[in-house]
Amino acid sequence: MPSTLASRRPLEAEARVPRSRALLRLGVRQVAVLRATSASIACAPTIDDCAGCIERARDQLLQLERTAVQYMEHTQASLLADAEQVLGELPALGSWVEAMLAQLLLSLATQVELEHAREQGTCESPALAVLASATEHVHAARAALHEAGALHTNPRRTSDAATAHWLTIALGTLEDESTRAAYRRALERASQSTGIDLTH
Repeated sequence: MPSTLASRRPLEAEARVPRSRALLRLGVRQVAVLRATSASIACAPTIDDCAGCIERARDQLLQLERTAVQYMEHTQASLLADAEQVLGELPALGSWVEAMLAQLLLSLATQVELEHAREQGTCESPALAVLASATEHVHAARAALHEAGALHTNPRRTSDAATAHWLTIALGTLEDESTRAAYRRALERASQSTGIDLTH
């Protein structure tokens, strides 16, 4: 009769696979949001906006560090290295609108995925802090885009290409179709509040 320890090992390894994938998906978004938030500091239209970007970048870095520790525990690999490999070359963010679009699209994906996990009863305690952070990033980006839409006659000119690129990344980090459907519904609501089509 096999020992309990010996019989548990394969099950533990199986349990780690979906958890590792989930951490990698989250890490990819966190790395991309950190880049977008950092880039937005240089093109922030006001000092207050700049200060807000610095604070959100600091928060995002803290969340990324926590995710990286969990990923290392599960995989013995570097989250940053694996996330960079998934992301590849990212476009330079040359405007405030583009930076806010990237932040909104990616943070909203994290918010939707973790809210879905919470509804399913599978959202662990550390993930609740990530959910709160992502929700704050979504609100900040949505408000900035709404204001940009009011200030500029056609923010769409600079937003279409950025939306397509970052939307592809965000959708690629959502593993199942039900979560992607919830994400698209969230995008429709965000489009209404910002005045920018985020669904293409």
